[in-house]
Amino acid sequence: MAYRTCTLVDRVTHKCETFPIYNGVADYKALSSWFAAIPGYDVFKAAKMATAAQLVLLGDAKQMRVLTKTGFDLTFN
Repeated sequence: MAYRTCTLVDRVTHKCETFPIYNGVADYKALSSWFAAIPGYDVFKAAKMATAAQLVLLGDAKQMRVLTKTGFDLTFN
């Protein structure tokens, strides 16, 4: 099944954003910007979480646990 978008939800601040998926990946800059806008996330943490989100889109279950443990939900639409 091909997904067209993914939605990230921050369970602490209740912010959510939907990102389009092109050729199996979401826009890295958009993901980084979204994570950087969350209080407590600097540029380096935002880049780490954006990379984790990209890897989840590619099927990495370990990175999904990383996102979940840090308070984020990722759903495919």
